[in-house]
Amino acid sequence: MDSINLAARASSFATYLPSVQPHSAKRIANDNGITRDGGLPASLKATDFNYLDSSNRFWSYPNCLATAGHFKDMTSDNMITSRNPVQSFVLGDSGGFQIGHGTLPEVSGWLQHANDVGEIIRRWRSSDAKKKILRFLELKCSMGLSIDVPLWAQGLKHSPFRELSVEQLTELSVENLRFITENRGRYGDCDMLSVLQGETEPDEDAWFEAVRHYPLEGWSLAGHVGQMGGIYRVLRRMLLLRDAKLLEAPHNTVHILRLSRVRWAPVVTAIQNAVRKHVGNQQFKMTMDSSSPYKIGGVVAKYAALNEFGRDIKTWAIKHFDVPTGWAVANAKRPIPLNQHHLDYLPAPMDSPIASLLTAQDINPKAGDFAVRTLDTFADEVIINHNVFTYVMATIKANEAVRDGNAPQAMMDACGMIDEMFAIDDWRSALKKAAPALAAVVGDSQPDLGDDRVH
Repeated sequence: MDSINLAARASSFATYLPSVQPHSAKRIANDNGITRDGGLPASLKATDFNYLDSSNRFWSYPNCLATAGHFKDMTSDNMITSRNPVQSFVLGDSGGFQIGHGTLPEVSGWLQHANDVGEIIRRWRSSDAKKKILRFLELKCSMGLSIDVPLWAQGLKHSPFRELSVEQLTELSVENLRFITENRGRYGDCDMLSVLQGETEPDEDAWFEAVRHYPLEGWSLAGHVGQMGGIYRVLRRMLLLRDAKLLEAPHNTVHILRLSRVRWAPVVTAIQNAVRKHVGNQQFKMTMDSSSPYKIGGVVAKYAALNEFGRDIKTWAIKHFDVPTGWAVANAKRPIPLNQHHLDYLPAPMDSPIASLLTAQDINPKAGDFAVRTLDTFADEVIINHNVFTYVMATIKANEAVRDGNAPQAMMDACGMIDEMFAIDDWRSALKKAAPALAAVVGDSQPDLGDDRVH
């Protein structure tokens, strides 16, 4: 069987980045990361699951996201630290999610001081978290995100930053940007993207004006500036960046955080293509990430399945099914191939390259009468690997459907609308007119068009 190179097939589209989780990354870094008495089924090795490796004998995809909140303190080998930096691309998330939720180790004990705004600000300013995060980004990543203290932390019960005002959270994030620009190159070399935040358009605009003058290489759309705000907010910000000439080189990348919805994929590619065409920046790239393949596999033991992305927009989704597990599966007398539909156990096949080699019994080795969980860490990696493959393939197939003219007409029209908006100067009325149709195509709720003021 020839190895499948998904990077080649995805190269002309916006890039999906699976957000790697640390336990999995550690398990598949070397051949001893997963073991069983008698060896692994199908003569597999733990490193066979490392899709970042371009020499992987089953399939490879060299792109992912790794968050500093998970990886900056890891000292053992993992698929991020042991990767070939020439043959792979890792976007380093600076850990804003962990900072805002108070789970970053450096801030995890601060909740008791949350009502003392001055103390929280003092602690953040004196913390070595910024130094550790920048070191991880520069040493281990191809590109990194600026260190934001997210605005959504305001009012969040378990966040140490819950009592800070929008202005104070913005001020701390600007100070973080200043730290990055003054200390870049101390540990290594990587491009950096400036994170944009703001639940409301006025908050978003204020944040942008505060951070726009710090010379980084692109932008990351977070929270309501990104997918939480819907396609309207994403396009609004992209067009404002275009007007400010901030999509021209060296601003060569825009990343949308926490996005893997299939119906967005061709639309994000359309934005990428429009910038290349109308701004003239041929190096410009859109990326997007999610941890879904890992979490639905490793946390809730579900596997992903592809629909055919044809003319019916309602079918444009990734389906999720329970992995066959339990005593009856582990002790079934006949093999249950994972790559075949089975009326009782597999509503859709698990037909990714590695899963296709295995049976349900292979991933349920704990067959004893009192086994609470019949899966093991090998099974977890089979499911995760299958899910990552499926999510990447979903974004590719959705994009190919549009490229080849086989997508729903509404999707084709949406991509055309995006191209037209980037071709004109007075885009605001066109965006507001198109917003309901665009939202329907990507599956958003209908947008609040707000007060889009002229800047």
